[in-house]
Amino acid sequence: MRYPVTYTRLFARELRLDPTQLSELLSGTCIHPDELLQLKPSLSLDEQLSVVHNAIRLADLPTFALEVASRLSLAAHGPLGTLLFASKNLNQAWNGLARYYMLRLPLIELSVHYHDTSFELFLRPKKNCDDVMIFIMECLMLTIQRGIELVLGRKLTEARFEFGYPAPDYAHRYTQFFNSPCVFSASGFRMMMPLTLLDQQNLFHDERMYQQALEQCEQLLTQIRVTESSISWQDRVRAVLREHSGRLWTGNEIANYFQISGRTLIRHLRAEQTSYQTILDQELARLAVEYLQMPRHTVESTAFTLGYRDATAFRRAFHRWFGMSPSSYLKQITADCQH
Repeated sequence: MRYPVTYTRLFARELRLDPTQLSELLSGTCIHPDELLQLKPSLSLDEQLSVVHNAIRLADLPTFALEVASRLSLAAHGPLGTLLFASKNLNQAWNGLARYYMLRLPLIELSVHYHDTSFELFLRPKKNCDDVMIFIMECLMLTIQRGIELVLGRKLTEARFEFGYPAPDYAHRYTQFFNSPCVFSASGFRMMMPLTLLDQQNLFHDERMYQQALEQCEQLLTQIRVTESSISWQDRVRAVLREHSGRLWTGNEIANYFQISGRTLIRHLRAEQTSYQTILDQELARLAVEYLQMPRHTVESTAFTLGYRDATAFRRAFHRWFGMSPSSYLKQITADCQH
């Protein structure tokens, strides 16, 4: 899937970049600075993440994500933003977000939960919370608050925002942006608020605009599904493993990622004459050889980088892949090179 350069333009504007810095922002992408103002350019997911990483470095400001999100309009999120803006009430907005969130949030799984007296929006990142993911989660949480406040016509003070990472050094600054309590080191990422707020009428509701946005979102979702259906299941699995290197996924976790059962994943891969374990072993073996040949990596650091809890388990796996220990493999590679 390709993503528009809307957010990249926003970063450039917020940072007031000169031509040299703009090139730095676009480092790791196929976009030239002169193309940024055109409508056609788009970014892959990896390129989008590179831009976020570059923006964080160029900003050198702990609260940069919150500053950006505080000035980000719903219109910046394309048809999905319009759908939320034009919804009849918050309940309709959340249902739309739950169906179409992947149009703008590919690295996050989102679900809504209704309790007796409260409503919960649960968000699960698909990557570990490094600086880039923390940036994304901060932007997302604050955007959620601002969207709710747009409908309510006032500050949202009765909610609760939970963050699944330890309080950052600038945690005290969150109160400048969030109007409800924020909790860190939580078991996950959640926004909880009273159930009674869901039915409050949105003063900006526009049924015609909502239906147009709904149609556009559905068309985009269909395009994604058609594209994905043309990709083999083994390539989909490899893409996930490579995107999340350093995590040892189980077959059921991979199946959950694709929102299918473990048996269905097994059936898909069997039809392609392979298995999840075979694909996992191939990817781990490839990375193991790559890391071991780097001067700074030892057997222990390679094991840790691949996601193993100890080097012993890694050595056993390596022997299964290559029929020899990591040290013997390296000696053989060295001998081959000398000849």
